[in-house]
Amino acid sequence: MRKEFLSYLLVPRERLATCLVLVCTVLTVAQNASQPKFTVKPLTLPGSSGLVVLDYIAYDAVSHRVWVPAGNTGNVDVIDTTNDNVVGIAGFATGQVEFRGKPRVMGPSSVSVGDSVVFIGNRAKSQICMVDARARSRRATALQSRPCRRDWPQLPTA
Repeated sequence: MRKEFLSYLLVPRERLATCLVLVCTVLTVAQNASQPKFTVKPLTLPGSSGLVVLDYIAYDAVSHRVWVPAGNTGNVDVIDTTNDNVVGIAGFATGQVEFRGKPRVMGPSSVSVGDSVVFIGNRAKSQICMVDARARSRRATALQSRPCRRDWPQLPTA
């Protein structure tokens, strides 16, 4: 009786190999089906010709928009990901900034999405501006940073 039970548990190598291949295939298909499908396509930003300088873009999951600070154009461009429509918000300050020994035109360079507002960092004036996320209109200049002074205490380095 014991020998019959053990022989029942033993599986021929061919069956074991077939089962392993089947399990791996099912797991791979299930994993690929759950991953989102991304596409890449070029879009022209309003007011841009050639290179656009920026640090960070941001995606607003609530409105399905990508916010692109096109620094040297003075615009922040908003891309609606549902239809690829691009709308520019103009009027951000630009200025000449020395970067790696060369003068460059800088402006809005970073974006952070909040609750119904978007914060735009601007290198030209060292400002952070608030924009109404729905209306895509500027609310105010929220903060103006100051350059670090040499006599201020420095943070310890690790």
